[in-house]
This record gives sequence, structure tokens and C-alpha cells, in this order.
Amino acid sequence: MEHIADCPTPARPIDLLWTGGCDSTFRLLQLAILLRKKVQPHYILSIRRSVYAEIYFMGQIKNALFEKFPWTRDLVLPTIFYDYNEIPVCPQIRDNLAELRKTLVLGEQYTHLAELQKWKNFPYLELGIQKTDERFRKSIDDFLVRCEAEGDCWYQFDESARDTLQYPIFGFYRFPLLDISKEEMFDIAKQHGFFDLLNLSWFCHYPIMKKNFGEEPEITPCGCCSVCNMSEMEGMGWRIPLGRRLKNKIVSKIRSILRRLFFWKKR
Repeated sequence: MEHIADCPTPARPIDLLWTGGCDSTFRLLQLAILLRKKVQPHYILSIRRSVYAEIYFMGQIKNALFEKFPWTRDLVLPTIFYDYNEIPVCPQIRDNLAELRKTLVLGEQYTHLAELQKWKNFPYLELGIQKTDERFRKSIDDFLVRCEAEGDCWYQFDESARDTLQYPIFGFYRFPLLDISKEEMFDIAKQHGFFDLLNLSWFCHYPIMKKNFGEEPEITPCGCCSVCNMSEMEGMGWRIPLGRRLKNKIVSKIRSILRRLFFWKKR
């Protein structure tokens, strides 16, 4: 990565892809509370099972943010929602992503995100990729330059990378969190008084929901999906209810024993 100082920043609000997850929520709170910059959140609606939980907690985060830091009401704009079925397909983006997937692990969401960018022609979009996301960073690190402006910093694609397979997919993003891990985000949030807001962020692909009539829904992480497992590996296991963590470890242990017995009997 190369370093570039004093990059210009557009006067328009900062366009942020916000999912209600830890990384993008930290960035929204960082921009509004610490940097006092106007933010325009964007969200793509899809058929993921976690969509309801993500939208619910985004609402909870904004309500808590506006109550605790009233000046942010003028800084965080209403989220713009897009139906992924309405986003025009771009063959070049899909072909490039298919080629990159031959050697890299990249999720299907990057197709819709890149096509949204092309459709709406944003000057840039901020994407919350953090320091320890090595699988994703492997695909972009060689093409990035570091930029600084008005007390903020981020990474973006260098213009020399325009002919790469990655550029049509990731070339119009800014990556402001590549120097920060999730643990560091929570440390910063604690230091500046918004730990409780960041802790409202969502991360599980298969939320467990209970709702009694006339009451707020109770939504908890499953503790066993890939994102929950990744959270534990990143030191964020405390965000999963203890009982569910213990249950999943016991089930995992039983499965491991049964698997070994099965293979032993086949010999």
C-alpha cells in the first residue's frame, strides 16, 4: 500500500453501506460522533434470514444515538433501501467476480454492491472491511493507497489498478477501517462513550427470534453460524449468550465423537 496525503473529500454526505453490523455501525458512529460529518446510509434488501434483525437493530441504534448524542440527528440521514432484484445486472462485474473466485473467497454480496454503485454512480461508497478480514484483503491490498483529509483516513484503489479484474468491483469504494480490528472498535467506543450503541450492532446469519404480543421482539444470535464462529475467533464470543455457546460446544463435541465412531466402524 502506498501513502497519499491530503486527499480531497466531496462536500456531499459520506455514502456508507450500512448493514447494522459491527464494522459499518462503528464507521457510522465514528463519522457522526467523533468526526461530526454528515452520513448517508445505504442498505440492500435481500432474502437473507438476518434482514429483519439487521433492520430492527439499525433502528434501535439510530434511536439510541439520537437520544444520547442529540446533534447527530442532523448528521445521520434516513437510510436509503434498495431491493436487490431491482438493481440492473452488469455482465462485466459478474464475469470478473467469477474469475476472481477461482483463486479467492468472495461472497455473492459483492456482486450486488458493485452493481448498485454502477447503477447509482456514486462518487464513492464506504465499505466496512476491518483489519483482520484477511480473506477479503488478499484480493485488494496490492492495489490500495492510503488517503488522509480533515482528520479522517481511508484506503482506496490507485488509478494504476484500472485494468485489473478487481477494479470494476472494488475500485469505487473507500475502505476506512482497514487499520482497525473489531476489538479495537469496541475499545474506541468505550473510550468515547458509545460502547452501548456499538453493542447493538448485529452479526448473526440465523437469528433466533421470539416475540410476544405487544412486546419488543427478543432477537439473539444462533451461536453456530459462520459469522458467530468468526466472532468467537475474533475475541467477540462474549456477544453470544453463554448458554447458547455452551450448548453449541456440547453439540459440536457429541458430533465429533459420533463422527469418529462412524469412521471407526467402517474400518
